[in-house]
Parts: sequence; structure tokens; C-alpha cells
Amino acid sequence: MCLAGVYGGKESGVSESTKSLFLESALFSPDIVRKGAKQHAINSDASFRFERGVNPENTILAIHLATELLIKYADAQVGSIIYDNYPNILKPFEVILREETIEKVCGIKISKEKVEQILKGLGIVIESFEDHKWSLKVPYFKGDVTREIDVIEELIRIHGFENIPLNKNLKTALNYNNTLNDRKYELNASKLLNGIGFSEIMTNSLDADKYYEDKERLVYISNPLSIEMNVMRQTMLYSGLNEIAYNKNRRIENTIFFEFGKVYQTTENGGFKEQEQLVLFSSGYQTKESWELKKMPADYYFLKSVVNRLCKVFNVDEKLTEIKEVERQELEIFDIKDAVYFAVIDWQKLIKQTKKNIFELQPLPKFPMVKRDLSLVLDKNKSFNMIEKIAKQYGSSKLIDINVFDVYEGKPLEQNQKSVSVSFNLYDQEKTMTDKEIDSIMSKLMEQFENQLNAVIRK
Repeated sequence: MCLAGVYGGKESGVSESTKSLFLESALFSPDIVRKGAKQHAINSDASFRFERGVNPENTILAIHLATELLIKYADAQVGSIIYDNYPNILKPFEVILREETIEKVCGIKISKEKVEQILKGLGIVIESFEDHKWSLKVPYFKGDVTREIDVIEELIRIHGFENIPLNKNLKTALNYNNTLNDRKYELNASKLLNGIGFSEIMTNSLDADKYYEDKERLVYISNPLSIEMNVMRQTMLYSGLNEIAYNKNRRIENTIFFEFGKVYQTTENGGFKEQEQLVLFSSGYQTKESWELKKMPADYYFLKSVVNRLCKVFNVDEKLTEIKEVERQELEIFDIKDAVYFAVIDWQKLIKQTKKNIFELQPLPKFPMVKRDLSLVLDKNKSFNMIEKIAKQYGSSKLIDINVFDVYEGKPLEQNQKSVSVSFNLYDQEKTMTDKEIDSIMSKLMEQFENQLNAVIRK
């Protein structure tokens, strides 16, 4: 007919045609109710209350009150008397409370009269007092007070924590470490991102498995609180999107966030693997609306520039990072209309690589730096990452920087084309570079752009 203490049955429910009612006022075992609710993934008001324990002495009172309300407001007539079925009567908890334990735990001595006053006020029955200890009976409605330490907690709560004096000889050990530990790396990155305009978020490590198409490597929770938190997250994307949606629903357009956290998955041999990551989210605009500055979108290139800056500060390879625009179908799950860009940095590898770096002072440039610009006509699906990868591979050690300073789409270009203007900075620490050397490097780059990207060089 029903799940006891969790949910009522459809056939035994009340409808407009109901003429007779059978009232039940019951106490159900908290552990059995919890197991039933979790097994069937039902979180009801009834299960919430029964899981935490209810007072069995109120069952008679509750059924009397329900009957009285039905008589008063529904013109009901009582057809039978109450049948009390209480096979295993729950007795009050028996606890021994000692004066010495109170003083040891609280650090102060509470008078016998004060202790007994508090106990009586809490509804705890004092059976006797002998040899500096009380024999107590704790009523069942105080289901979380079953031990001596629980009674002491109740005592000090009523007596007042502010009445416990601080020890004047309080001592502590200060730990000073001059080395840059992992936490300091995290703080340095946080300061940098805060300065750019990012806000730090902290989200739950639990996700819903419905977000993942491939469920093979998911780490499932044995006893999940709900179906929305039944797996350990395999990516920090969905928890971040949930926060972006929360903010946008409250008319906060500029959602530029970062978070340090862990992701989890199973391994091929049946074990578990966790990985520390730093993730960045950008959606909306880089800055707040102002009469001084034009609003700039927090797009892919903005996020790319932030990642580049972070990698330069820590002197690590940008290959540790991954940047992408979040797919439209993923945004629709959270009802997000704006574009969202997402970057993932392998934080463990970043710290490991940073620790290997040796700090070296570099002299100021003695010779002039050379700058050359190229305008490439490419298919729209060709990204700057492809240009940058080719430049670093074939640009020799004298290529120290590469930057996009203009992107154009429209006539006279084809519909599927775009023009990307890129600047290349060249420098030789030993001498001034000659035109022949510069032309040789640029010719090699142009040749690779044409061969690998089918680029047209605008000269």
C-alpha cells in the first residue's frame, strides 16, 4: 500500500470520492526509512522527519488531533476506537553523568544545583545522585542525547560557552617555511586572476551521471544523497555552468570565474584516479559597463590571453592548457543563452614543471628587435593555435613572440574565409639580424603556412 515512512500508495490515497478514512499514526525505524528512501530515490517530507527520529510518545496525541480536525472541518464521524499496537516499547535512554567528567570536558566546575536546574529544564529525569554522579533517564524525543558526552554538550550549551574563561597561558607553535609550497603557487595564481577581473568559485565535487554520455569511467557514489549528486565529477565544466546559470538568472552578465578543484575517474585496473585542475570560465564582457571604455566581449581570445599570461608568469608550456567554446547542447541543459568559453589547466603538472625551472637573470637587449607582419587568408575553421604551432616549430630560436593584431571577415573574401594579421618578433642575442636572415625565417614560415593551412599570403 505504501513505502513506510517515505511515500503513500496511489490506491490507498484520498480522492474526491473518498467516504471512509483509516488513520494511522506510526513510528518507523530511522535506518530502515533512510534505506528505503535512498533505494527508491524518493526524498519526501515524511522521510526527512523519520530519518532524524520522531517522538513515539506523540503518536496518540497526533491521531487525536487529526481526528479532531476532521470532525471540526469535514463533518466526520468516528467509526471505531484507537487500537494501540506498540509491541516493542521504547524506553528512555539511561545515562550516568559524573561531576569530574563535566569539569574535565568543560574546563570549569558547574555547581550541582546549576546542573540539576539545567537537566530538569531540558526534560531529563534525575533518578538519583550518589558518589558525585547522576543517574539520568533521557526522554526518547531527545534522540541525539544517548551518552554522557551528549548530556555534557547540552549542559554547556545552556550554561553558555561565553562563560568558559580562556587560559591565559595559551600557547601555539608557529611554522615558518621559506620555500614556495604548493599552496603559495595557488595563492599567486589567484591574485593574478583576481587582478584581471576573475572571481573565484567553489563548487561541489559531486555531479549527476546524466551529464555524461560515456559512463564507463565514472566513479559512482554508493549511497548518494540524490540523483543530482550520484557520481564524482569527471570534469569541472558542469558545476561551473551551474554557477554561471545561477548568476545570469539574477541579471549578472559578466560571469568570469576560476576554480581550483579535483576531477575523478576509474582506471583500467579497477582503481581510482584523481587530478587537480585550475579551470577558467568567461561569458559576457571583460569589464563592467562604463562611459570611459567600450564593452569588450569575454570571448575565446580574451581567455586565451589570460591563459598565456598565467603560463608566462609561471614559466610553463602552454600545452598544459586546453581552451574551448562550450557546445550549444551543453549550454541548453542549464538554459544559458550566451556563449561560454572554458579553459582547463593541469595544475599538478604546472606546479611540477614550475619547480623544475631555474630562475635566471637576462640582460637587457643589446641589439634591435625586428618585427615583421603577415596577413593570411584562411578558412574560418583554421584557428590561431594552428598558426602559432607552425611558427614555433619552424620559426627558429630567434622567434620570441607572435601575436594576432587584426581579424577581418567580409567582402572581397569568400564566405568561408577570414583574413588574420599576425606580427612576429625576432631577436638575436649575439648580433643585429640581417635582412637575409630575417627573410629566410619569414620565407620558411610562409611556405609552411601555405602548405599546411592552405593559406594565401597577402603581400
